[in-house]
Amino acid sequence: MTSPGVLAALARPELGAFYLAAAATNARRHGAFSAGPVPAALAALTLRRSLPAPAVGQQPSTAVVFADQAVFGLLNVVWRTGADLAGDLPAVLDHLRDLAEPLTRPAGPPPTADSPDAPAPADADPADDGAGGKPERAGDLLDSHPAVRALGCLLEYAASRAHADGEMPGDVLRLVADVLAARPGDEAVAGAIGVQLPVLHRRATAFTAAHPEL
Repeated sequence: MTSPGVLAALARPELGAFYLAAAATNARRHGAFSAGPVPAALAALTLRRSLPAPAVGQQPSTAVVFADQAVFGLLNVVWRTGADLAGDLPAVLDHLRDLAEPLTRPAGPPPTADSPDAPAPADADPADDGAGGKPERAGDLLDSHPAVRALGCLLEYAASRAHADGEMPGDVLRLVADVLAARPGDEAVAGAIGVQLPVLHRRATAFTAAHPEL
């Protein structure tokens, strides 16, 4: 389904992002990736990294929203199929860790009604400013938030690398430990980690023993 020629012809970044997000959504279709999922995943990452981050307090652009969706979806296809990112893997993991890093810091207190950070009006777009903007407040995170999606994508990667107990990448487990300490009770974080709980209990027994909340 994905074609470098089609992607190059889509001059506007939001069109390229939408095209790649659609490819991720249709990943299970036969022939979706004639060259495998890696080129599409790297194209999505390149596009996403070329886009400017939203200013503090502003919502992400349509291109950023769809590019994030494409990156997470296509990378999960890469992990699940065992495709090889080879020398591009470190840059991919760095990107995901950068997105997930805000979760290692406690959420700030809810703002007062007259503060500059007061909640947006009820008719505001629920796809909030979290794609590279300011840290989220308690209760603001959604399952679709880029930081949460990045955490889930890193856990999917770790699960794909663990074929026996003790083989889950230590850097991902350290990130999860930091997130657990900073965001106890965050439902979106709990959901992202919870998907991989069976694997964690089989392939990271020392880690789960040290974290009884799991």
